[in-house]
Parts: sequence; C-alpha cells; structure tokens
Amino acid sequence: MLNLNDKILIENEIKGCFDYFWYETNTDINSKGFGLVRDITNKDIASIAAVGFALPAYMIGVEHNLVSFEDAYNRVLNTLKTVRDNVPSHHGFLAHFVNYYTTEMVPNTEYSTIDTAILLMGAITVGEYFKGEVKKIVTELTERTDWDY
Repeated sequence: MLNLNDKILIENEIKGCFDYFWYETNTDINSKGFGLVRDITNKDIASIAAVGFALPAYMIGVEHNLVSFEDAYNRVLNTLKTVRDNVPSHHGFLAHFVNYYTTEMVPNTEYSTIDTAILLMGAITVGEYFKGEVKKIVTELTERTDWDY
C-alpha cells in the first residue's frame, strides 16, 4: 500500500508528464500542425512518436482531473484530423519528424514503422476511451497502414 508521500510523488509525476504534452503541443486551430508535439531538440520540429505518447496523456489528464473530458476530446479529435489529413505518409507510414507548424517533412527524415506504431498505439487507446468520431478516425489510420508493404 502506498503512503501519502508516495501518492503525492506519483500525482506530481503524472501532472508533470501531462503538462509537458499539454503545453508543448501546437494549439493553433488554424495551423496545419494543430496537435503536433514538439521534439525537444528543436522548437520548430514535431515528432510523430511524441504525438502518440501525447494522445493517452490527455486521457490520463481527464482521469486525474487535470483537464475536462470535452477539452481533451477536442484536442484528441483535432490532432487525429491533423495526422490523417496533413502529416505526410507513405503506404500509411508516417513521417518521423515534421515541421511543428506546416507538417512538412523535415529534411532527411524517414517514414517510420516504429514511430507510426507508437502513434497508432496511442490513437487506438484514445479511440477506445473517447469513442465516436475519434474512434472512426483511428480506424481510418490503422486501416490505411499497409504493414505488408
């Protein structure tokens, strides 16, 4: 059983992780890159894997009363629309690094099986949690990924 200090430590860690994803994300709804999460090496570069980690972080934020269900749902839904509609892909595999604002591929980046899988794992998780249009877009993303390619 956890003591009070352990519980406080865990809650602080959850909040710190949530805050990173909540505040290092492009929230300009008019930007092609809405929902993309900064790669810490460059403020203009987003990592598709970071987006995959951010999606369930928003769900965890709801469960820990750090954000409302509605705010998290809207962030997740619009992020998935960005990934589906704007992030470069090849046979469903997503570009690893893209511009945080424009979604253009960063020079010398690759279409990544690993980073696509991380994105899809986060997407599948939130699809089951938020349901509705979120789950519909997640299904589109998973079905367009040609793993045999």
